[in-house]
Amino acid sequence: MPNYVYKYQSANSYNLNALENGYLYFPRPIQLDDPFDCLPSYEFDGSTEVNRPFQGAAHDVGQGIQLVRNQFGVMSLTTKNDSILMWSSYADGHRGFCLKFRTHELNGRPYFAFEESNYVDSETTNIKCFPINKVDYNDKMPEPIRNLQVDGIDRFLLTKHTDWKYQEEFRVVIPFQVLRGNQMVKYRKEYLESIIFGMKTSKSEFQKVDSIVRKNFIDLGYQVEYLRAKQLPNFYSIEIAPSSGSGEEWPDF
Repeated sequence: MPNYVYKYQSANSYNLNALENGYLYFPRPIQLDDPFDCLPSYEFDGSTEVNRPFQGAAHDVGQGIQLVRNQFGVMSLTTKNDSILMWSSYADGHRGFCLKFRTHELNGRPYFAFEESNYVDSETTNIKCFPINKVDYNDKMPEPIRNLQVDGIDRFLLTKHTDWKYQEEFRVVIPFQVLRGNQMVKYRKEYLESIIFGMKTSKSEFQKVDSIVRKNFIDLGYQVEYLRAKQLPNFYSIEIAPSSGSGEEWPDF
């Protein structure tokens, strides 16, 4: 089980607001960058009775399954903090930052701790959290959903094509019914351990993040370490190194 998971972020106003307010975003599958993500295949015998669980307000089974698909929020995480591709794709070309979260262990499984949810994993600790699931990669789609097997959509939520294997993704998948329809869910601040700044993060962007973290985390007693992504000399590789936290080491691009 991973002890830590990472979330790449660009330093735009939306993500800075999320950092300031301590929440993470749960997009619907249709909002994800992979058009095949969470996309189910199905086999249907055509009877009205079999159609009923998928149809509901939909006009046909296919539309009904799409409605079921988008009833889930999907938060993507990774165990890699040094991926050149992910820094480029999800952190604004290495100008953004990467959040490092400690996971919460329960019965040998990793969970992600949140402030607000209807899901409680433990009556003794009262920590509200969701399970972190490993994504499987395959060249073939999972077995189709057949007839009344509505629960079969789970395997589509946690399977991606092998082209995405480099991401080493873990994800939190939660029905919006459990999230009370909310896509912005606050996390437990004590689980944010550090922030890694990209190779091309400017001094001005660092100062924006630093100001938010000091006011909303450090001044409230939470310890957040600053790290920096650097080129490993003579290699096409990134190393994660300690940062002074002063911002002086960042050029103002």
